[in-house]
Amino acid sequence: MQTISRIRRVSASSFRLILDEGIALSEGNKSNPFGFDPEEIRRMLEQMLGGQGAGVNAEGAQFFGQIFSAFQGGSHSDDGIDWSVARKSALETLSQATKPSAASSEEYRAALLQAITPAMLWLDEATAIGSTPHAPRVIDRVEWVTASVDTWVQFAAPVADSVALAMRASLAEQIPEEMREMVGGATKILERIAGTIFASQLGSVIGRLAQEVLAGGDIAVPVVSGEAHAGGTFVLENITFFGADLDISTTDIALYLAVRELAFARLFRHAKWLRPHVLSAITEYAQGITLDTSQLQDLAHDFDPAHPEGVNELLSSGALIPPRTEQQEQALARLGHMLALIGGWVDAVTDAATKNLPAAPAIAEMIRRKSAVGGPAEQVFGTLVGLELRPRKLREACELWALIADRGDIQLRDSLWDHPDLLPTIAEVENHGALLERLGLGGGAGAATAENDLDDDLRKLLRGDFDR
Repeated sequence: MQTISRIRRVSASSFRLILDEGIALSEGNKSNPFGFDPEEIRRMLEQMLGGQGAGVNAEGAQFFGQIFSAFQGGSHSDDGIDWSVARKSALETLSQATKPSAASSEEYRAALLQAITPAMLWLDEATAIGSTPHAPRVIDRVEWVTASVDTWVQFAAPVADSVALAMRASLAEQIPEEMREMVGGATKILERIAGTIFASQLGSVIGRLAQEVLAGGDIAVPVVSGEAHAGGTFVLENITFFGADLDISTTDIALYLAVRELAFARLFRHAKWLRPHVLSAITEYAQGITLDTSQLQDLAHDFDPAHPEGVNELLSSGALIPPRTEQQEQALARLGHMLALIGGWVDAVTDAATKNLPAAPAIAEMIRRKSAVGGPAEQVFGTLVGLELRPRKLREACELWALIADRGDIQLRDSLWDHPDLLPTIAEVENHGALLERLGLGGGAGAATAENDLDDDLRKLLRGDFDR
């Protein structure tokens, strides 16, 4: 029992992750890198957890299963995070979701496919940006997960790397001096465990999103990768549930959603710089994130493997990320501005293209309400990079795009997407007159500004957010 006596001199809560992972590595590699007897350690952990694993709840079992599979499967890199855990976690979350009836889904599938041709014709009149060579694809939730997970990993990787490194350093500081030689390689294991936890949490978020996203444009940037999806995507189960909440025909709902998704696809095909620009901005911001090491120290000290919910709550709440610096605030404002311009343009073009669809205002309002209570984009960016994409910003951007088309024409409006330097600035979204003056669509600068300020005040009053 020499191993147990040595281990018990150390804080059990700080080393439960290390020891469990040591067992996984020892069994998976048929070797023992730490000089421990795996069976002896297992017996000790069972005693600590209440005997024969009785203290481990269902979530705890899932939690450790993910860690064991990540390290025993051999699919991970020695120097990186095994992101396959995110995919597995997303699909497991998704497996518990409610599904609509097969008959309802097939009705919407047929309606969506039939809506593509008239939607393309309507858009030809509403935008100067040409059509895509690909039509939108009707996919299910599982396909959305598998086709988008790589993009989410790209967004999250800088944060995940920071979490893993900080947790390893924080926990390593707690190792007593007499134990450091014995667990010499354990700090690398801690980094892997932290990365696995983060990947699992990311997967849960993706799995929940897969139950909400109606189409590719819901996220304001294409997350579904692959040339086959360049024309856009519809998530069949979610559209079926969405339609069930509306007293509107399946045909009208499909037409509106087809116009909206095709407009989104056209924009990103035309402005080929747009997707890498947004992805680069997200990555740049995330790489500047630091972590609250005091929170990590508390987590290491209090961690209970029988109830790992606290780890997931800490990672998903954003509590590890301290207040943003001024530079980060500026970067976040620029990113939110770009996403609002994208969503606002899609809304403006969709409104114009569906002006002869009587049900369009009701469908648009339902989508706005869905977004107002926390849409997919706000949830994901809020969790990963702290971005809050409020519907009010989308409305302001939509109003600006509509104003440009009204004062000028759709050719002028859409030509602003030819280069990022041509787009409306943050100040111009807040002061429409300044943009109209730049585009040669206003009178004097003062008159345009005054007129625009009055329009803004009236809109705010009607929306009930005049004091914001």
